[in-house]
Amino acid sequence: MRNKLSKLVSFLVPLAVMAATALPAAAQGGHTSDLVIFVDPDDNIFFARVNESEEMPGVFIVINVPGVADPAQVGNPTALIETNPKKGNMISDIFGVLLDPAGGAFFAFGSDAGDGSDAVFPDPPTIFIEEPLDGIVDMTMYASPAAQAAGWLVIFVSR
Repeated sequence: MRNKLSKLVSFLVPLAVMAATALPAAAQGGHTSDLVIFVDPDDNIFFARVNESEEMPGVFIVINVPGVADPAQVGNPTALIETNPKKGNMISDIFGVLLDPAGGAFFAFGSDAGDGSDAVFPDPPTIFIEEPLDGIVDMTMYASPAAQAAGWLVIFVSR
């Protein structure tokens, strides 16, 4: 099993390039706006994404990766802040962990809608960071301690 930094270099950079040069818009239903990339302990890669055409006010995406999200992180989402020349600072994206009614923990994220409204999430953000120029944010802190120790890597990519 490789360490976190090695995985980041080996997998994230090519995946970010793949996301930026994604499949033709017709095949995707629009250009990919944001995605969460998962790298498991065996270095398998999978992701969940939202297309620009799916970004609507009040919509957020829930991702079920059984046993990986940390229920202790519920109520602690991160907001990415970007500066809008007309509106000032706005919440571009929010990501974190939610609980379903049966008690399972899920990764989730919300993106700003095409109408210019802020991203939404069921819990108010507690962490605020400026959106990086490359849009890449390590969100492995939202994986359970056991998943982190096993080598899971979770990355949010804002486009």
